[in-house]
Amino acid sequence: MDVAKFSVKNPILVNLLMIGLFVFGTIALLRMPTELNPDINFNWVIISVPYPGASPTEIENQIIDPIETEISDVDKIKEILSTASEGVAVVFIKLEDISDTRFREILNDVKSEVDKVDLPDDAEDPIIDDFSSGEFLPVIDINMSFSIPEANALKIADDLEEDLKDVDGVGKVQVSGYADREIWVEIDPEKLNAYNLTFEDVFMAIRVRNLNVPGGNISIGKTEYLIRSIGEYENVEEISNTVVRSNSNGRNIKVRDVAKVSNRRQELVILSRLNGDQSISFSVSKKSEANSLDIIDEIKLLVETYKNRVPDGVEFGFFNDNSVYINRVIGILKNNAITGMILIAFILYVNLLWTQEPVKTQSDLTHAN
Repeated sequence: MDVAKFSVKNPILVNLLMIGLFVFGTIALLRMPTELNPDINFNWVIISVPYPGASPTEIENQIIDPIETEISDVDKIKEILSTASEGVAVVFIKLEDISDTRFREILNDVKSEVDKVDLPDDAEDPIIDDFSSGEFLPVIDINMSFSIPEANALKIADDLEEDLKDVDGVGKVQVSGYADREIWVEIDPEKLNAYNLTFEDVFMAIRVRNLNVPGGNISIGKTEYLIRSIGEYENVEEISNTVVRSNSNGRNIKVRDVAKVSNRRQELVILSRLNGDQSISFSVSKKSEANSLDIIDEIKLLVETYKNRVPDGVEFGFFNDNSVYINRVIGILKNNAITGMILIAFILYVNLLWTQEPVKTQSDLTHAN
């Protein structure tokens, strides 16, 4: 069928189709994801299980081997790589080339299989996650420089990190130039020998005390109560007052008698500076389904609220801001689209003028005869 003749004979239908195309095209344009880089899923599943104090051999025998046995029957697994380090087990699962929907299904299957593994009591819960380009390509970096006391700046950084994680769509916040808090127990060997103790005695006393132990449940009438012994440390003083052993005189020997317990920060591995001042950097990555522009706008609003409430001597800056590049690309795309439409309209108009035949009137026909 001739499209031109059909359009001329059915102008109302054609006009409705054109209006529909414009309306749905506009809706699709507004909903279209605006990203600088496409999210690429590498079909990797990463399982990490922290096991504090365990040797690589213990981790291999008690964690990695059982996990590999359970996940071996999961479909579409191409390769399994495992690493046993001191205090942590990591299992990398490479899947075959599959769709995103199928990948999510297999990820859930892996989680179900790992839940079946009987892990040691002291091991922490497994962390299971996938690996995509969004994990290492931040959408924006925030830099907080400060000249105030470091303790006050670190408190602000702690609060900002937690607020950034609460932003809808944020997947991960990586902090540089910031030392995590840790508890140091510095044992004096001379005091240890004086009380006839060993490092193992102090270690086991702290380890046994720092536990939350489930105690089952108890039913009273129609009500069932969950029993749990809460014993994890909450502050440095509790660690210092931990009893290591009782001597022959019945006196309790505590950790503070043989060691100094302090709340410190880890040694910095990455130093960050901004205009010569010490600074802390926050690299924010998004979730795969989130919109970069929306997240960046919310982050900037959040940082603006911090600017209004932090003391003098704290400054914030942005770099590697993806919204700048995205808006630039969108601006170029809009200009090209508008220029193209103008050129098309102009060319069609000129072409119609040149191909249009003059309309002959009745007087012209009479004069010709």
